Amino acid sequence: MDSNKTVNVDDLVTRFKREGHFDRLRKLVLETFKEKESEGFAEQLRTIAELELEKDPSLKTKDHFRTAPLIAGAVDRTSLYENTLENIKNNILSQDKLRVNVLETIKQLCDKETEGHRGS
Repeated sequence: MDSNKTVNVDDLVTRFKREGHFDRLRKLVLETFKEKESEGFAEQLRTIAELELEKDPSLKTKDHFRTAPLIAGAVDRTSLYENTLENIKNNILSQDKLRVNVLETIKQLCDKETEGHRGS
C-alpha cells in the first residue's frame, strides 16, 4: 500500500459490511459459539428455568406467553449474559485465526481502495 495515500475509515467499514465480510465473520463466530459454548449456556438456562419453576410451581400451569417473560427476567437478574459475552470475547473473538482473517480482509480492502490512487 502506498504510504502517501490514506484510507477513509468510514468508507472501509462500509465496504467491509457491504461486501459481506461482517456477516461472514458474524456467522463464523456464531458457529464457533454453537460448537464450543452453547451446551454450557443452554444448561445454565435450563437450571435457571428449573429454579424459577421450583420457586413458583404455578408457572407450569400458566400460559407460556406469561411464563416466558418471568423466566427471562430471572435470567436477566443473573450474570449469565455477561459471563457468556466474556467467554465469547476470551475464547472466540480472541482467536488468532479470526484476528488474522479480519486483518487480511481489511488489508485487501485497503489495497483495493488505494489501487485507483496509484500512479497519480
